[in-house]
Amino acid sequence: MPLTVGGGTRIKAIEALAAGVVIIATGKAVEGMGLENRFHYLNAETPSEALSCLNECLENPELPVSLAENGRAFAEANFGQEAIESAVADAVNSFINP
Repeated sequence: MPLTVGGGTRIKAIEALAAGVVIIATGKAVEGMGLENRFHYLNAETPSEALSCLNECLENPELPVSLAENGRAFAEANFGQEAIESAVADAVNSFINP
């Protein structure tokens, strides 16, 4: 995800995380999501850094497994059905009990 400009919701990143796909991305691509580099995704600001991240995943097979698991758990906790239901309930309650 080599984004360097842009704004809005990072839907593609959320979809990838939910699918268990390892993300190698610029900081801009995951900006504002609360993801931790090397725990949920790998940060790469240049093509050579992205290649280094990919090589690291190939050389250390446990790394992409843990990134995928952590990313999926993050997506579920923050954007899954329970998270959505809780956010909607909170919004409704804020109108009922201002």
